[in-house]
Amino acid sequence: MTIMNKISDRLSSLQGNIGVYYLDIKTDKSCFVGNTDVFPSMGIAKFLLLIEVFQRIETGTIRMEDVYVWNPGPQSAAIRDDYEHTVGILTFLHEGVRLTIRDLVMLMIVVSDNAAFNALIGIVGIENVNLTLSRFGLKQTRIHHLIYEEESPLVIEKCNHHSVQEMGKLFTWLYKNQIVSTNSSKEIIRLLTYHQRRDILPYYFGDSCSVAHQTGFDKDIAHDMGIVFSERPFVLCMSASDVDAAKAGNIMRDIVLLCHENSVRSECSES
Repeated sequence: MTIMNKISDRLSSLQGNIGVYYLDIKTDKSCFVGNTDVFPSMGIAKFLLLIEVFQRIETGTIRMEDVYVWNPGPQSAAIRDDYEHTVGILTFLHEGVRLTIRDLVMLMIVVSDNAAFNALIGIVGIENVNLTLSRFGLKQTRIHHLIYEEESPLVIEKCNHHSVQEMGKLFTWLYKNQIVSTNSSKEIIRLLTYHQRRDILPYYFGDSCSVAHQTGFDKDIAHDMGIVFSERPFVLCMSASDVDAAKAGNIMRDIVLLCHENSVRSECSES
């Protein structure tokens, strides 16, 4: 049974929208399985913004040491009574806290701080993020608003959204050090390995290998995507919406193992 068939079989019990992209980096063989390619992004938008931040640093428009003074006004990402562990901590800090761009980047990626995302969007500009995505040739992946700014239902054309297959391309280029520059790519990978939500893509690996990934979650949405630096590295991008998020997470963990085993088996067959 092919890896595509194995993934499809594992997805068969999940009701809702699902998309999975897998790439064995060594063989450059990939597959897409699922019924949907474009999803509301949630936290995945943070990875897209991270690329633009490094693009602006590369051109000298901003510096990691630049200071940002925190103002919990219209860019605040959540009402305190609506706090979830993925919101982060910036919303809870007092007005006037001085942070650097590096601080905001670390908050956004390591603890998935939504307010840090909103602050960085205000610094680099949504239009610049989308221009960079266009230059990469991405057509289905865009940022349209701050997190928590849009209160209407998640309509793809109006919300932050991504294509699973386009995200697969981005992570593949990242592995090849082709995002912004070699140094920027390596630094982005390093930051993504610090991401603290580790219950899907990195779940089975522990300290045995690094996983550079970004997640996105809501009540009925689950995303996890990135690069697994195992003995046989691979890219895996998984998105689900209108699903039982807990069940989707369990299935995604199984798919990670299937892809890992497929990569190892491919390595053995070549030796």
